[in-house]
Amino acid sequence: MLPILTRRDLIAQVASEQSLLRGPDRIGVAMHSTSGSSGMPTKFYVSAMNMEYNNIRSLAQYFIEGRDLTKPKTLLQHSPEHFADGFNVERKGSWLYHLDSFFASGGTKHIRYFHPAIRKLATELARDEIGYLIASPRIIEPLLREAEEELLSNSGLSMWMPIGEGADDSLREKFAQRGVPVRSSYSAEEVGLIASECEFTPGKFHVATSNVVVEIDRGEKIHMNGVELGRVLVTHLHSYATPMIRYDIGDFASLAPVCSCGHDGPTLSNICGRTKSLLKHADQSLTPFYVRNSELLEIVNLREYRIRQTGYGTIKIELCAQEDVTQCQRSRLIELLRRHCTDSFDVEVQVVKEIDWGSDRKRLGYRCDIL
Repeated sequence: MLPILTRRDLIAQVASEQSLLRGPDRIGVAMHSTSGSSGMPTKFYVSAMNMEYNNIRSLAQYFIEGRDLTKPKTLLQHSPEHFADGFNVERKGSWLYHLDSFFASGGTKHIRYFHPAIRKLATELARDEIGYLIASPRIIEPLLREAEEELLSNSGLSMWMPIGEGADDSLREKFAQRGVPVRSSYSAEEVGLIASECEFTPGKFHVATSNVVVEIDRGEKIHMNGVELGRVLVTHLHSYATPMIRYDIGDFASLAPVCSCGHDGPTLSNICGRTKSLLKHADQSLTPFYVRNSELLEIVNLREYRIRQTGYGTIKIELCAQEDVTQCQRSRLIELLRRHCTDSFDVEVQVVKEIDWGSDRKRLGYRCDIL
């Protein structure tokens, strides 16, 4: 059996080999990198053919499920740029890329935001038919607090596709009550699409076997809700420029040969984010850690926040607040975070004007900084 490829191995591989596709191969190659959400971005090479395939494979899910291609697509994406009202709107044509000459599709609305005025952002969203909404739960939660009725009932919302992090059950339930499906995908910058969420069984993800081979390594295990999870290893079938074979993607999950919906193919479930999104304890054990935006917003009116584990038994939360944070609010925040930890953690609350995200493009709400 081939050895497991770690992120450190990948960095060394790229440095020593460069791209395995070169001029005589006559295939375009570009340098790509991870988002940096779990630390320093990792660079690697991708071929033009691979990038084209990733686009087409993502689109294939619309055909597999029989989704209406004439619906528009709305993308909400965080941006480091400052805009008037905190966001910028760009409208484009078809979202079907090179297939737009074969199939009719709706238009594309791309909204980039940075500390947006939530009410104005909700008004802008409702200005046009939303269709397929691609957005992080971190922006969806405050939008629902401000304009739940408009967004879920009167905006032509066809489906919500969470990105960046998973949507919790309470958030999914709000969409389900209005008949709006929620459909996640499991992907990584290094390999593209890994699996797509089952349309009949939320939380089950059908592996994209045309793109990847997935294994579970049980050398290091964690337990979540009574289920034993192992590390996800991915072999990318189209990584010709930088081969990725049995690559440790950094996540934990369980793997079944079939899905309960009847899908006859490998199915991932209980996907638990990158090691950087888990709590690490002094005995080196790992446990899930997830705090919902809504829980924080019930205590203090936030523009932005970041929670980090800075040491064994130490949690730090940085806040960009819309108002002065009182001692009572600080105490409630500390109590909330301690409830989500399995051990007794010291919690530090720091109020800042801006959060220094560095190279972290995803800007996840929580990250473990212990190596």
